Amino acid sequence: MSINKNIPKTKTLKGITVSPGIEMAKVWKIVENCDEVRVKPRSIDETEIGLEISRFNRAIKTSYEQLESLKKMVEKRLGEKEAGIFKSHLLILEDPHFRSTVLELLHSQKKNIEHVISEVIKKFSLMFSMLDDNIMRERSADIRDVGQRILKNILVDCQQALEPDEKVIIVAHELVPSITVKASDNILGFAVEHGEMMSHASILARSMNIPAIVGIENICAEASTGDTIIIDGTNSLVIINPTNRVIAEYKRIQIEYSVIKDDLKTASKMPSVTTDNHEIKLLANINKVSDIELAKQYNASGIGLFRTEFFFMSVEKMPSEEEQYIMYKNVIQDAGGNEVTIRVLDIGADKTLPYFVMPQECNPQLGWRGIRVLLSELSLFKTQIKAILRASAHGHVRILLPMISSVSEVVEALDIIEEARFELCGRSPVEGRIEVGAMIEVPAAVFILDEIARHVDFFSIGTNDLIQYMLAVDRNNSRVANFYEPLHPAVMNVIKMIVDVAARNKKEVVLCGELAGDTLFTMILMGLGVRKLSMNPTAIPGVRKVIRSVSLSKCAEIAKDILKIQCMHESKKYLKENVFPFLDCTIGN
Repeated sequence: MSINKNIPKTKTLKGITVSPGIEMAKVWKIVENCDEVRVKPRSIDETEIGLEISRFNRAIKTSYEQLESLKKMVEKRLGEKEAGIFKSHLLILEDPHFRSTVLELLHSQKKNIEHVISEVIKKFSLMFSMLDDNIMRERSADIRDVGQRILKNILVDCQQALEPDEKVIIVAHELVPSITVKASDNILGFAVEHGEMMSHASILARSMNIPAIVGIENICAEASTGDTIIIDGTNSLVIINPTNRVIAEYKRIQIEYSVIKDDLKTASKMPSVTTDNHEIKLLANINKVSDIELAKQYNASGIGLFRTEFFFMSVEKMPSEEEQYIMYKNVIQDAGGNEVTIRVLDIGADKTLPYFVMPQECNPQLGWRGIRVLLSELSLFKTQIKAILRASAHGHVRILLPMISSVSEVVEALDIIEEARFELCGRSPVEGRIEVGAMIEVPAAVFILDEIARHVDFFSIGTNDLIQYMLAVDRNNSRVANFYEPLHPAVMNVIKMIVDVAARNKKEVVLCGELAGDTLFTMILMGLGVRKLSMNPTAIPGVRKVIRSVSLSKCAEIAKDILKIQCMHESKKYLKENVFPFLDCTIGN
């Protein structure tokens, strides 16, 4: 009896769901770190040589633009001498001998361009490494670095544009914002080896309503591009090359899942009012213009957080004032008169831009990020502010300053906003005074809230980073992920403190972290005094259903009890007894 060895073996792997949902498609595997790329030779015929040369030329052009940008930025920050390394890299790209060697090998070997470049880089690197002159030997490392850049840009060209012509699920080593933000409509999900629930990329996947599972050991080794894969966010499972019977079962489950989502959409048309007639405003967190439609679909009261950094991450060069203005105007107009809170560029840590050099830091979470970057890069900051001020003529706009830790940062930022307004006078209509708020996500800010309140119009509680900094837990570090505990007594008490200080100063508070969309915390947050929650649009229906099913007095009672409990184990036990049953009977959790 013969056995067909070509039948792929089914493999089931376990991970951690960071964005719910169930999807089934072909695998598209991405290797993010080009140091790990093992370029395989592939034979091509004479008619394909022109295409390979075009890919080579595009990668060279992109690499040149990147290195020019890096050189200019380093010259500006550190000086011409320090930028010399990038000049030498540019010379390698311009070297006619390097180019001619690549093209000659391409024609003689008739192999894919990645393989040819890899071979040429090895040859040149080895040649320089064997020279007697120390300086010339060092060029070997430069050649390898430039070679990796070219290879990466070829991979970006063919893989990471994330524009497949069929439905696929991305398999990768790590879920990073720069990949997630470029996902097209044909990207149905993510299955990756590394990542955490509270990483920016995971948050982005949730906001885009794309299922994602992280922490899947050996997924890159087990899955190959073209394999059939199922991601089951309900059970945190990934099934590679499932049998026909398993595929049929998951198709049935998808239909049931779709019915549940449709029921929640229907419930979204109802007002978010408690049983004792208190309104809780539900707003949407968005990352791009198209997210507005999802916010409208779930009946959001406005945009509580527009994360502008993801627009910056989705383009190849720093957007101009005009490009930003058009994008902000579209968001504001699409919001239909509802408020739009625009957070100015918040980069740093795991949120980087391909064309903007960030320093290598031992602890980037505590490094150069948020408002610190903007106050150092005044041209970047002022350009964005001008675009927002111009766009404010089209609707109700508010500006949000990220990662505030001192009053001086607020004052300096406000001065820059006024300078931008003054410079716009005469060339562009600007609305009257625009509201400016402070993101409260650094513990230091909590203890000077009364002083900050004198300068801003509202507070926005960013629980994702606030919890990270309060509990000294790197939210991207899987080894300490279990210490990231929103129910920690310190977290609950500090939210209450912020709400009370805001009330005393007659300032509005919006809570816009992931906690806002977690139905387990809805009653607690309402009981602590939060009246405005901003979340991923898809979380709105579930939160709204909780709000419509409970009285505010009941929420206040639960929050009061939680604040008294000093042990998290006791808090969890309390929620299990007092909140879980309620959720079971109201939203089917």
